[in-house]
Amino acid sequence: MIAVCRLRYCARTQAYAARRTKEGKTKREIIRCLKRHIAREAYHALQADLADLAAPQAPRPRHAIATTCGAGFIGRHADNSALDIIGTTQPASEPSR
Repeated sequence: MIAVCRLRYCARTQAYAARRTKEGKTKREIIRCLKRHIAREAYHALQADLADLAAPQAPRPRHAIATTCGAGFIGRHADNSALDIIGTTQPASEPSR
């Protein structure tokens, strides 16, 4: 579903699909490659969030973890808040121990 939406609305993804089509890939193969890429993006974003939560709470600059394309920003802000689906900022919940 995400791959299909990105093919429809994301210029970067459309350029990727056009390049793959010129290479002789079918639409089905292109969508399979996109799904794998999206899974890698999500995995790395989750790993970065977990590393932030597991790290000691020493004062240090925080980096925003974000995935953008089509639907917009998904992830955490530097102030440790998260965006919900509507786009309003919600405070991040504390990790359970």
